[in-house]
Amino acid sequence: MTSHETYDVETHHEFAIGIQDSGEMQIFHGEELLRAGATQQGHYLLPENLADGRYLMIITIQNEGSDYIEPAIAGLQVDGGVLTVVPP
Repeated sequence: MTSHETYDVETHHEFAIGIQDSGEMQIFHGEELLRAGATQQGHYLLPENLADGRYLMIITIQNEGSDYIEPAIAGLQVDGGVLTVVPP
């Protein structure tokens, strides 16, 4: 998440992850203050000890007071504890 604003922005985010093509997702919610001009990584939202395999991730973020929700979809390959972002 990157803020291009000149002021701090309160954000709400939802992170869903599941084994690709399984139809099941774990969903995590969070809120945080994104500082003006800052970039905040969201990797801390990943569940610990993911089993090897390919996962689908769906991330949405919404600024406080806004009706606009920005979604993103990504793939994640886990192999021996190594995580690699791949096409979904």
